[in-house]
Amino acid sequence: MSASLGTKIRLLVVDDHFFVRMGLTHALNAEPDLCVVAEADNGEKAIKLFRQHQPDVVILDGRLPGLSGVETLARLRQEFPKARGLMLSIDAGEEDVRRALQAGAAGYLSKSTQLQELLLAIRAIHAGECYFPHTLNGRLSPYVWAVTATARAS
Repeated sequence: MSASLGTKIRLLVVDDHFFVRMGLTHALNAEPDLCVVAEADNGEKAIKLFRQHQPDVVILDGRLPGLSGVETLARLRQEFPKARGLMLSIDAGEEDVRRALQAGAAGYLSKSTQLQELLLAIRAIHAGECYFPHTLNGRLSPYVWAVTATARAS
C-alpha cells in the first residue's frame, strides 16, 4: 500500500496499558496518512487481529502479558513473513534489542521517544526500510548488528 496514492498506512497497536494504546491511537489517527485499524492488549489477541486486518505495520510493546512483544512478533513473522514490526518498549538494553531484531523487528524505539521520531519510524518501516535511532546505534555492538542482520534477511 502506498500512502502517496491516497491510501493510509494501516497500523495495529499492541500494548497492555489502555491509556498508552488510547494515546498512541489518538496521535496516530491525527496524521493524514496513518490509520489504526485495530488495538490489542496481549500477544494472542494481536495475532488474531493481524490475521483479520493485515495491517502494514505493527507497533508492539516489549512487555506484554503472556506472549511478550518479541514472541508475538516472531509468531507473526512465522505466519506472515512480510509482517513489519516496530518495537516500542521501555526496555532498550542490548539484549532486548538483539532479541527483537532476531524476531524480525524492522525498528526499535524507546517509549520515551517523541512523536515525530515515531512517525518517521512508522513511515520508514512502511517503505521497507529499518529504523533505529542514532542513540541506539551507538550503544549496540557490531556483533549484534551482524547476527541480527543475518536473521532478518532469512
